Amino acid sequence: MSNIELFGIPLTSGDTTSKLRELLSKVKAIIFTLDGVLTDGQLYFSESGQEIQSFHARDGLAIKEALKNNIQIGAISERVSQSAQKYLESLGVLHIKFGVQDKLKAYDDIVSAMDVSDEHCLYIGDEITDIPVLKKAGVSSTPINGIEFLRNRVYYVSGYDGGKGCIRELVEMVLTLQGHWPYYDD
Repeated sequence: MSNIELFGIPLTSGDTTSKLRELLSKVKAIIFTLDGVLTDGQLYFSESGQEIQSFHARDGLAIKEALKNNIQIGAISERVSQSAQKYLESLGVLHIKFGVQDKLKAYDDIVSAMDVSDEHCLYIGDEITDIPVLKKAGVSSTPINGIEFLRNRVYYVSGYDGGKGCIRELVEMVLTLQGHWPYYDD
């Protein structure tokens, strides 16, 4: 038995897949950072200075499916983004915190508003500013292109880049384990 922990989850020589399945089957809320998770993390500006962002349609479909199946969704960003605000609202996301200085406080506010406990939250972050939240959430995850420090410490590393389907992968895993992803036949 190892004494090493990944953000509070002890490593064992046992089957980590079964532990991940157990944790994901209890998820009631998925919260993520905007830049680097919902988007690819790159910032684009037109000549007039207008910000241009892109969002992956697969992530959007997954967010809608999660909400339809009573998985709450929240988004946190240190920056203010009108395009992301409009996009998330169009998907039905109610818990959005932009322009935050303290992601942990924003996370705590969202969790309180959702009326869920940390153990039922999956947080997806990609940068050092996400560390306090990743340590607190019941399940921590990063996209494959998240910083190396996180990839070596979170509970699950998505096989997808941020902005390229990592939210979709995690929503699909949660809903499949909870018996609510209707697109696969067993």
